[in-house]
This record gives sequence, structure tokens and C-alpha cells, in this order.
Amino acid sequence: MSTLVLASRAPTSPTSGYDLRVRNLCAHTPGPAHLAVVRLAPDDEPDRPASGTPVAGFASTTWVDDLLVGATSPRRHLRRSDADWLRTSRPAALAAARRRLDALVAEHDVDLVVVFGGDLAEAAPDGARLRRVLDVCDSTTLTRRRELEVSPPSGPRARLRDRLRMARTRALEAGLPGRFDEVVTISAQDTAELESLAGPDARVATVPNGVDDRFLTGMLPPGSARAVGFWGNLVFGPNQEALRWFLEAVHAPLLRGQGVRVRIAGPNAPDWLTAAAAADPSVELTGFVPDLAEALADVPVAINAMRTGSGLKNKVLEAFGMGLVVVTTTRGIEAVGGARDGEHVLVADTPEGLASAVLRVLDEGSERDRLRTAAHALLQSHYRWEAVGARWRALVEG
Repeated sequence: MSTLVLASRAPTSPTSGYDLRVRNLCAHTPGPAHLAVVRLAPDDEPDRPASGTPVAGFASTTWVDDLLVGATSPRRHLRRSDADWLRTSRPAALAAARRRLDALVAEHDVDLVVVFGGDLAEAAPDGARLRRVLDVCDSTTLTRRRELEVSPPSGPRARLRDRLRMARTRALEAGLPGRFDEVVTISAQDTAELESLAGPDARVATVPNGVDDRFLTGMLPPGSARAVGFWGNLVFGPNQEALRWFLEAVHAPLLRGQGVRVRIAGPNAPDWLTAAAAADPSVELTGFVPDLAEALADVPVAINAMRTGSGLKNKVLEAFGMGLVVVTTTRGIEAVGGARDGEHVLVADTPEGLASAVLRVLDEGSERDRLRTAAHALLQSHYRWEAVGARWRALVEG
């Protein structure tokens, strides 16, 4: 089997959930995998490889920059569905990209096309002998609906804009199962959303993330600092919303006076977070850290106060591997199958509940040891990439 993989960016980042998923699932795809980086927008991350650079782990790499060329057509504003975004906004560029991708199918004798991201669905080659699999990871419809629940738009113009965006997104995701042999999401909640949009006969499967081997070698000794940790890409909207809410509604009024510190690791901290850390000595920003376990070695608790977003949070699996107890909202743990409140994690959805759970873990050593041991065992049995990869391989082989 020869596979053509379409990704919107070179999957090289050690912290991006998208990159980690692309790399690890492709490592479990049968036969040689040929990568086509179909860029939808210029990459502004300084550590991104330049166009034309080969990407490790793939038999070949082709950079399809055609979609970055030329002006964007105003016809895009008339589209009814985001399924027509490229066709209405960059028709000539889309045609050029499709010609290059069709040539790659012929050159590498491809019989499987795997697309990562619904925004690339339009560009996917088709053909009678091609099996086509689309991994959307998270449902954009579900993510946007949850954003609106927490931060509803104000004013008639904003409400109209958001209704239009939601209608276009729903139309896109409703049509995806009819255009691919298999559509894949990262969680049961995202799968259910696509099935509700596309109908009961939709072929949608769930393949969760796994965890890197470095988190499977054994738990760290329990941290002794009176501190909690949060990590991830801080430019990601749901991460920012969770942090802002936790710092303002939980930490400042309920935990700071109890001597609890917050350590936040990750790149791309927004200005508001940098300012909050500068004004509060109990909040520490580390920036990007090459070794997460080292940076959090003395921290016993991982906070996952997610209120928006969807999908499976890699930080939860990483915390399980390192031996940090996860204190989370319901939304932050919903996609981790098998994780139960009081057995593997502590779950609360109010500021008072989260603060109480944090203090319980910090102050009760036996409780901390029980929770982290059970969570680490769950990780070992369910979330190794080998186990996840076997499900993925069976799915793409049909």
C-alpha cells in the first residue's frame, strides 16, 4: 500500500497537537507514506522548516504552495458552505494544487489518500481506485458552539456573523462522510456531532491520541511544591480561555491566599497573560521548555480547567504519564475514555469545586498517591501509540 498524506503544515513541532497526531498516525500507516504539505496560509512560526525541506518519517515530501498564490476572490462571501471555501476564494490556485496532487498519486502509485483537517477536504485527489480517509480530529461545529456558550456575541452584527459562520461549518461537516470512505475524529463527542449532522448512515470512527514513549517510562517522584501546573500552546483559544478563567475565578480569590503557585509552560503567551504574571508573583511563565518533566518535577497537580474546545487534551495524558494528579472540568476530561472522577482524576466545574480539589490533593498525600497511580495504569493500558496505531491501521486498510 502506498499512501499520500495531505497536511496543512509540516508536522515537526514537539508541542503542536496537530503535528503529533499527524506524525504518530502516519507512523502506523501501512506502506510508504508520501507527505504533501498543502499550505493554506504562510507559516509565521520561526522554527518551522522552509518550503522544500524534507520532513523526517516520510518517504518523500512535496510542498504544495500553490494555494498561497494570487488574490482571494470576493466570490467567497457568497458561499453557502465552507466545503466551497477554496473553490470560491482561490479557484485557479485550487486547480493548480489538484494537478500537482494528482501527479503525485500517479508518480507514487498511490492507493490510499489520508487528509488531516477538514479545511483540506476540497484538495484531496479522487479516483475510482483510491481509498480516501479524512481525519478531522475535532469537530469545528462542536468547538464553535461551545465557544458561543461561554462568550456569546454582543450586538446584532456579531450575532449575524456568527450564525453565518456556524451555518457554513455545519454544512461542511454534514457533507464530509459522503465524500470520503472514512471520516475520523479524536473523541466520541466529536464523532457524535458529525453523525448528528450527516445522518445515521454516516461512516465516522473515533481514534484517540496516544502518548509519547517518554511519558511511559515511569512516574516522577511526587512533587512537593505547593503549586499547580498548566501547559500547552498558549496561542490556542481554548487554552487561553481556560487559563484566564482559572487565574481570575479560582486562583486569585481562592488559592493564592492558601500559598498556591501556578506554573504555566508553553510558547506564544499572549500579552494579557504576560502582564498577569508580571503583576502576580505567584504566577510563573516558563515559556517553551524542552523537557516538560524536568520543568514540572516539583509540581504535584495539573490543572485542566477547559470550558470551550473539544477533542482529547494531550496534557491530560502527559500528566498521567508524569504522575501529576489532574484536577479538571468535565469538559477537560470527557474524551479520555475510562477516566473516572475520584478514581483517576478529580472533576469540578465551579471555582469553589476546583479550588477544593486542588487543596485536597496538595494536603492529602495518600489521596495524591492513589489518584496518580490509577491514572498512570490507565494510560499504560489504553493510550500507548501502539494500541492507538493498531486501530488506525485497521481503519485505513478498510
